[in-house]
Amino acid sequence: MANEALTGTSLASDPPAHTRSRATLTENLSPRATRPEGLHHGEGRHPGHRTGGEGLLEANFVALFTRHPDQLALVREDPSLVPAASNEVLCFWAPVHAWGRRVTQDVTIEGTEIPAGAQVAILFDAGNRDPRHYGNPDAFVVERDPVDHLSFGDGPHGCAGQGLARLEAHAVIGALSRRVGRLVAGPEVRVPSNTTRSIEQLPVLEVIPA
Repeated sequence: MANEALTGTSLASDPPAHTRSRATLTENLSPRATRPEGLHHGEGRHPGHRTGGEGLLEANFVALFTRHPDQLALVREDPSLVPAASNEVLCFWAPVHAWGRRVTQDVTIEGTEIPAGAQVAILFDAGNRDPRHYGNPDAFVVERDPVDHLSFGDGPHGCAGQGLARLEAHAVIGALSRRVGRLVAGPEVRVPSNTTRSIEQLPVLEVIPA
């Protein structure tokens, strides 16, 4: 159902892993959750469904492209980079820092034993900056296209609203790259939070048209 709804959008050419993830999410959603009024804050399996509506993603896009005008110029020169740029923003600055999980069975990860019933915190930023997986992970590079970032979770635990959030991201980045040559902004003021990467204020001092 979700994949059919995205036909003709910028998500239609997603890699197979994303298509399978959406199919799994659709199968695991209750009939109530698939209605427009069905998903409310706090009911999703992952808080990513809140990121678009609350502006977490959009503010991060503006802040990062203000800091890296050369990367915005690359997207302007090649609009096909819009989805890759969206993935890079999500990978570089995950909108959610951490999310809790309960271990359902004994498991060993990298030599560390985690017993069933343990409470663990999934650190999305740590996974997204793993140098064993991404070369030069502390650099913001829109051509990297990290399609396997962890910012929306994965599989049946993935964010149910990630399709909408990503469509919003593509629209914002596309509009910025077409219309803005460079943004000059003051220091952002962040919302103190252990969970989300939120910007409360981002003073835009100058907009130089493209």
